[in-house]
Amino acid sequence: MTFQVRAPNAQSVSVSIAGTTPGARKLAKIVGSCYAAFARTGNPNCDQVPKWPPYDRASRATMIYEQECRVENDPTGVLRSFWEGADA
Repeated sequence: MTFQVRAPNAQSVSVSIAGTTPGARKLAKIVGSCYAAFARTGNPNCDQVPKWPPYDRASRATMIYEQECRVENDPTGVLRSFWEGADA
């Protein structure tokens, strides 16, 4: 992954962050679609990902962005629990 500060247009920004492989371009399209949906409606759900329920502390629904996106509940629960216990 490379980050290019000087980018004359949005396409250059996308390519410099995501890369140029077909998989990277697909993932960039997915993330961009979710971002655009969120900007338009306040809800990141779009036709590129499975239904993403609103986040709450009980389920901690988190979108896992990969070639096949999925929602996982509390995907880092073990690590989170460790750090919550570290305050004691």
